[in-house]
Amino acid sequence: MRPGEVTGVRSGDLLVVNKGDDTLARVDFAEGAVVATVPLSGRSGHEVAVAPSGREAIVPIYSDAPVGVPGTEGRTIDVVDVVSMTAARTVDLGVAARPHCPVFAGRWLYVTAEARNGILVIDPVTLEVVATIDTGAAQSHMLAISADATVGCTANVEPGSVSVLDLTTRTLRAVVPVAARINRISLSPDGRTAYTADQNDARIAVIDVEGARVERWIDLPAPGFGSALTPTGELVVALRSADAVAVVDTSPNDPAPTRMIATPRWPQMMVLDPTGTRAYTACRDDEVAVEIDLVAGEVTGTVAVGRDPDGIAWLPRA
Repeated sequence: MRPGEVTGVRSGDLLVVNKGDDTLARVDFAEGAVVATVPLSGRSGHEVAVAPSGREAIVPIYSDAPVGVPGTEGRTIDVVDVVSMTAARTVDLGVAARPHCPVFAGRWLYVTAEARNGILVIDPVTLEVVATIDTGAAQSHMLAISADATVGCTANVEPGSVSVLDLTTRTLRAVVPVAARINRISLSPDGRTAYTADQNDARIAVIDVEGARVERWIDLPAPGFGSALTPTGELVVALRSADAVAVVDTSPNDPAPTRMIATPRWPQMMVLDPTGTRAYTACRDDEVAVEIDLVAGEVTGTVAVGRDPDGIAWLPRA
């Protein structure tokens, strides 16, 4: 396949967490359908990650309340066999943690633990917690990790800050003030630059990770939410209130105009396929999963999922 070309053959499916139904759905965009749905063990799972084997998915059971609101303090993780699409087991973490965002990186599974102001370091085989990394902030909601698994950055929602973590030493390097409220975060593969959207104003912060500072802001057409970086360095950003996705040139000098792609209502998280030419999101208000051809700049598929779809993950086909 030539660079920038979209092949008609999809190499995987999309997993979608339906918060309103407490289920995990598998979406096949080639078939245009949900091919399987698995009940989760509690209320409610928000995010999902696929294990390196491609045979299991991890869904932390977070809380029955949104971030920053009193509610149940989740302490378990569901393991789903994505080959048979059945619930495999539920693992007790041994502590009330409000586990939220799971990320497999290097030898470990990392999960944000809002109730602990930290990140849980988990053995991916036994699912035992082996360490906790202090984030130095409340509401550490989302986590992004560098390709070499040495740098982690958390988005701390209402403190409006980003915690920079050394995953080798399992220590906090810095807490970077950003805005009054943020939510999600992306990190360049080299771990040098993080991106997080201001939830009140239409702009996204470009963070110098090593310098632990906001380097600059990129204006957006509307407030941003989830984002993902393409292999060419463009940032694909969900604009929930605009019912659109923006494709943003992140270069500081003479950037190309932002491209807008209309979507169903209220897109949230962004995930790319391995080629970086297709983007995926789940749209909360229309209760659909969405496939976007980034080269053509258009939605190429929508599939009805469940109530309040939120976290998504790319699932490679065996």
